[in-house]
Amino acid sequence: MRTWRDRLEPLWERWKSESGEKGAQVGCALFSLRRKETYGHRDEEWMIPASNNKLWTSAVALERLGAEYRWQTLLEWTEDRWLIVGGGDPVFGQRQAEALLAELKGHGVRRMPGRIDWDDSAFPTRRWGTGWARDDLSEGYAAPVHALNMELNRIAWVADPEDPYPRLRLPPSYGTLTVQWRSHLSWTEEEESDVRVMRAERSNRFRIEGALSRQDPQVTGAVWSPPHFFMERLRWFAQEQGLAVPETWTGRRRKSGGRMRKTGVDSPPLKECLALVNADSENLVAEILLHTIGRESGGKDWVEQGIQIVEQTLRRWGLEPPAAFVDGSGLSMHNRCSPRQLCELLRLMLDHPAFSVFADSLAVYGQTGTLKKRNPLPPPITVRAKTGTLTGVKTLSGYLFEGRTPVYVFSLMVNGVREERNVENLQDAFLRLLADHIRDERD
Repeated sequence: MRTWRDRLEPLWERWKSESGEKGAQVGCALFSLRRKETYGHRDEEWMIPASNNKLWTSAVALERLGAEYRWQTLLEWTEDRWLIVGGGDPVFGQRQAEALLAELKGHGVRRMPGRIDWDDSAFPTRRWGTGWARDDLSEGYAAPVHALNMELNRIAWVADPEDPYPRLRLPPSYGTLTVQWRSHLSWTEEEESDVRVMRAERSNRFRIEGALSRQDPQVTGAVWSPPHFFMERLRWFAQEQGLAVPETWTGRRRKSGGRMRKTGVDSPPLKECLALVNADSENLVAEILLHTIGRESGGKDWVEQGIQIVEQTLRRWGLEPPAAFVDGSGLSMHNRCSPRQLCELLRLMLDHPAFSVFADSLAVYGQTGTLKKRNPLPPPITVRAKTGTLTGVKTLSGYLFEGRTPVYVFSLMVNGVREERNVENLQDAFLRLLADHIRDERD
C-alpha cells in the first residue's frame, strides 16, 4: 500500500503543470496524530499567510482574555443629553441596541434627546492595520477599528438577481441614514463578485463598479465614521422601539464623566464571537481582538502592545513567533510565517483547555463560513480549517477529523497565485488524498 508520503510528494509538481501555476510557491506542513509523523514540503519558508494570521490572534486571545470575555457598551444619560461610551464590542448590532434601549425604557425614558455625544477613547490608536492598501479602505472588509462599532462598521447594499442589470438598494431599516452612491455594475454568473468600492473623503458618498455575482448580489462599503454611523442606526432602533426621536441631532466626541445615570449592555462572550474571526474571516473583529489584548495588558499603543503579547505568549508556549506579525487579521501583505509554524500552533492548541472553542470557531468544509461553497468530504471525514485569501495568496490551515477524532493537522500555503480557483482545486485534491488514505487504512 502506498504511504501518505508517497501519495503527497507528486501532487505539488503535477498541480503546477496541470494548472499552469508554474510560478507559484507551495508550502505544506502535515502531522499525523495516529502515526506521530510529520511531512513537509518547503514547510519552513516564510510566506504571506493572509487570513491564516487570524489563527495566531484568536489562539492568544483565548489564552489571554478567556472564552467568557465580554465587551461592554455604556449609555450615560440625562433628560437632555445622552453619552454613548464604547468598549470595543465588535459585534454590536440590532440585538444589543434593542437591549440597551430596553434598559432605558425600564428606567422611564420615553424620548431620545437632540444631543447625543460619544466616548470612543477606549481604542485611541490606529484605525487600520499596518500595510493595509489604501485602495482597500473603502471596502467593507477593511472597516476602521473603533471602540464604538455598529454592524461591523459597514453599509450593505443588495440587488435583485432577477433585474436585467444590478440596481443596488439599501434595506428599509437604514431609515434616514445619509448615504449616496453611484454604481456601474454588470451581472456575472461566477460564484464570486469582482466589485470595487470607492468612498469620498470624510463622507458616505460611494462609487461602486465591476461585476456583481447573481449568486451573492451584495456589496459592502466601510463607513467613514463609525461613531456617526452608530448614532444614526441607534436613532432608527429607538424609533422602532417606540421612543420619540428628534428629526435632527447634534453631538461630538467627549470623555465620560459628570453626574449622569448609567446603563449598559454586554457583548456575547468571546467563545461566541470567535466564529466571526475564523469561520467568517471578519477582519474588524480580529483587529479588535488584537487591540483588546493590548488594552487589557496595559501600555499606550494597544496595537504594538497586542503584537508584543502575541509574540511573548507564543514563546512561552515554546513556539517560534511569525517572522513578521503586523496586524491581527492578515489583511496586510507584510505578514510572514511558515507552514511549519502554523502547523505547530494547531498541534499545540489540541492540548489547550479551550481547544473545543478554538476548533468550533473554524469553518467546516462544505458547510460553514468561508468554506461553505466547497465540496464536503465523504462521512465520517470532516475538515475544520481557516482560509486565507489576498491577491496572489491562498492558504488553508486546520484539522482533518474522522468522526470526532482529529487525525491530521495541516497547513497548506500558496503564494504567487494567478487564479484562486486553481488553488482551491489543489486544496480539494490534498484533502481528498488524506481522506482516501484513512479509508484505505481502515479497509
